[in-house]
Amino acid sequence: PINALARILAGLQADDGRIRVDGFYDDVLEPGEAELAAWRRLDFDEDRFLATAGVSER
Repeated sequence: PINALARILAGLQADDGRIRVDGFYDDVLEPGEAELAAWRRLDFDEDRFLATAGVSER
């Protein structure tokens, strides 16, 4: 049933949001300074986005 699948999927994510699957992040590179600077220039407001999306809990 869908409830069992939902529990399994929820268990794959730690409280800090990271994925709990061994090796999941092995090939993920840390962003470079240029990428971080570009990210900061986006002027993204996470709280505003979540409110717009109707998310009340994180």
